[in-house]
Amino acid sequence: MQEWQLNPDSNLLIFTFLASISGYNFVKYAGVAKLYHYRLTKQLKAIQLFSALVFIAMLYYLFQLQQESLYLLLGLALLNFIYAFPIFKNGKNLRNLSGFKVFVIALVWSSTVVLLPFFEFGIQTDELIYFQFFQQFLFVVALMIPFEIRDFRFDDNSLLTLPQVLGVWETKLVGVLFLVFSLLIAIFIEEINFIFTIIFSMLLGVSIILSKKNQGRYYAAFWVEAIPICALVMNLIFGS
Repeated sequence: MQEWQLNPDSNLLIFTFLASISGYNFVKYAGVAKLYHYRLTKQLKAIQLFSALVFIAMLYYLFQLQQESLYLLLGLALLNFIYAFPIFKNGKNLRNLSGFKVFVIALVWSSTVVLLPFFEFGIQTDELIYFQFFQQFLFVVALMIPFEIRDFRFDDNSLLTLPQVLGVWETKLVGVLFLVFSLLIAIFIEEINFIFTIIFSMLLGVSIILSKKNQGRYYAAFWVEAIPICALVMNLIFGS
């Protein structure tokens, strides 16, 4: 909305915030809660209660959105469900299918932040918007690289994550190449706040190059996570 100078829609923003919490907790804790169904710890019970309240609030804001948005969100919710639950014959979900993980996350993220506002505002999508969607998709995949490298030691070999398939340095190269392609698309579509795209792509590029299997606890979980937040803050302050 900031990039395309649309008036911020509070219902859409609040819904996206609540849906992010609901979706994340669903993926992270659904399987765990099933394992400990009869002896849930106090912490898990608290998380379940919190998640239920957030989900109820999310449903309220969901039905404040336009019908066109609901169709897109239905598809994203289905992706989120099969990402967490084993629906395939081999007992796997999308998260466990070889090589799918980062691309499913990038697809849901990019659809939410690029396509959803246009559905909600009733603006017809065109090639320019889909180029920006693809640019965001590439950026999110690159953003996932430090986390993929961090989890390399813990991920099951059957997941075939990028570091498992390509190796750590080769995965870093893929992440940097994705950033370069993302910048090229930004030039092609004449992105309004291109200077910020350059700055934060450089920051992310450096963080990808410096990533390692034995990285510090807060390297990815705080510093890399902070990059898109800083980008948003800078755009809100100087974007106009």
